[in-house]
Amino acid sequence: MRSRILPREEWGRLAEGPVSDSGLAPLLEHIDPGDAEIRVVEDEAGEIVGCVSLLRLTHLEGAWIDPRYRGNPGLGRRLLREAQSAARKHSGWILASSMTGCIQRLLERMGAVALPVNKWQR
Repeated sequence: MRSRILPREEWGRLAEGPVSDSGLAPLLEHIDPGDAEIRVVEDEAGEIVGCVSLLRLTHLEGAWIDPRYRGNPGLGRRLLREAQSAARKHSGWILASSMTGCIQRLLERMGAVALPVNKWQR
C-alpha cells in the first residue's frame, strides 16, 4: 500500500467504484483545487482503498436578525449578500448551519442546498 496526495486531474476517480461512497465527488466540483488536499491510500494494484480530504472553507456563523425585523426579506438578503461578498475573497463559497427556520429560509432563498451530514468538532 502507498499513501499520496491525489492530484486534481485524478479527482474524478473519487466518483468511481466503492470510493464513490465517500460522497466527496459531488462536493469537489464546487471546490477550488487550491482549497483542498485529498489524501488517498492505494493498494498494490493502484486502487483507492481509503481517502480523506482537508478543505479550506468559509463558514458563515452568528447570523442573527433582531426579532422586530424578522420576516423582512430585504434585511436577510442584504446580510447574505454581505456574506457572499466576503466569501469571494476566500474560497468563493460558504458553509453555513441553521438552528432557526428564519435563517434556513434565508439560505434556501439564496440558493443554498442542505447537506446530509452530521457535524463533529474536536
